[in-house]
Amino acid sequence: MQVKQRHSRKNLQALDDQACLLHSIALTVSLKSITSGYSQSRQINCMGFLNKATTAFNRAPEINLDSFEDELAYKVEWTPLVRGGTSFTTHRLVKSLGTKRDTIKIKTTTWCYLFCSLWVILSAFMISSTLSGDATWTFNGAEGPPPPIWPLLALLPAAVSCGMLYWRKKKEGLFEYQTYTFTRGKQSFDLEQVRAIQLIDERVSKGEGYFRSYELNLVFNNCSRINILDHGSLGAIRQDSWMLSEFLRVPIWDAIGFRMSPTTREGDPKADIFNENLRA
Repeated sequence: MQVKQRHSRKNLQALDDQACLLHSIALTVSLKSITSGYSQSRQINCMGFLNKATTAFNRAPEINLDSFEDELAYKVEWTPLVRGGTSFTTHRLVKSLGTKRDTIKIKTTTWCYLFCSLWVILSAFMISSTLSGDATWTFNGAEGPPPPIWPLLALLPAAVSCGMLYWRKKKEGLFEYQTYTFTRGKQSFDLEQVRAIQLIDERVSKGEGYFRSYELNLVFNNCSRINILDHGSLGAIRQDSWMLSEFLRVPIWDAIGFRMSPTTREGDPKADIFNENLRA
């Protein structure tokens, strides 16, 4: 009996030793997995940081013109058609009311009218103060009445604003579905020849800062383009591009905020122009 008890105790002790060994092995494996998981998370975080740093350095994601699935995208120009631009919305596309909805008009916005009206009000205030005798003129430290040419100078802001509004009104046009034409002034364009709607942006310097101006252009089968909209509202220009794309049943080539990919740059001689006029 004593021998059997000794053997059973030895067996129990051996089982305890094996259990302790297995526990230590499991603990070591779990610590290694935790350590490897921590190192992987650190590696992922580092990669994320590097990706952010690379994106910030490049300032824009890459675009491949193959995504447009049209060889004409490589032949058409990607430079802005209208240099400069404005920081606010100057024009919007307005679809006709009713059941037909067969026309789209380019209309000058209320903000444009208000902006030009402010300069007219300024000129009116300057002229009224001059006629009432409240205006004074300081020259070489001496104060006196304004010179006789002052009323003409006071009309200058109003003349400039009216000229700006006239130029904005000339940008208005009409898309007609029945004739399938676009008319602007005396010019008329066949919409059957429209291949795509092109969206591009441009960085415009303003004093010590800058703003971005966005263009909506029509691309024709012969690689020519005409500008439809040019202003500083990204949301408005994309909404209008969706409306016009549905109306004309043509795709949108949206290159706003993109730069040319290195693979495309090697195969396309116009890639430098594209990359220069998009985000640098």
